[in-house]
Amino acid sequence: MSLSHSSRPWCSLYSTSVSLVPGSIEARKARKPALFIEGTKQRIKTMFDKVELSVSSYDTAWVAMVPCPNTPQAPFFPQCVNWLLDNQLHDGSWGLPNRDPFLVKDALLSTLACILPLKQWGVGEEQMNKGLFFIESNIAAATDEKQVSPIGFDITFPSLIEYAKNLDMSIPLGATNLDALIQKRELELERYTSNSVLVFVQLYR
Repeated sequence: MSLSHSSRPWCSLYSTSVSLVPGSIEARKARKPALFIEGTKQRIKTMFDKVELSVSSYDTAWVAMVPCPNTPQAPFFPQCVNWLLDNQLHDGSWGLPNRDPFLVKDALLSTLACILPLKQWGVGEEQMNKGLFFIESNIAAATDEKQVSPIGFDITFPSLIEYAKNLDMSIPLGATNLDALIQKRELELERYTSNSVLVFVQLYR
């Protein structure tokens, strides 16, 4: 949305008979909009200065996988890779510390995502092994309907498993669990496709 601005000076909106003598009531009124804007800007700046953002291990993992444009064999954001190495939880997972028992799916997704850049850049073998052990020990939660499922988990988690295979990485899931995850992903993709077609038909019929 574009805002049109008057070509006339701001003060021309007031009566030309108003005296703008410094210190007069009219002059103070004329300065109010500018002072108000400056005060608002300062308040907003102060609000943002106090904002504290929590670090997402899942998002950090994706950024850590970005290669350098000129040297694809090296990460573009090595500080993100270092963060992953330094912030693994004691149980071998990444994600929320002291998490609720019903948030294991979130931990599985974050942990697998964090393992991938370590494998990609050939670092943190100890952290990778601990992460793989966590996944193996908790993989049953991936198909547990009682667990809270992050948005898109049934699509994203199997896709990360396939990405791990492309990196020649073996994920200890078991054939039964893998088949169940792949089947669930196909059902989710089919459902999303059907819903998208239905919405399209309703909009354009």
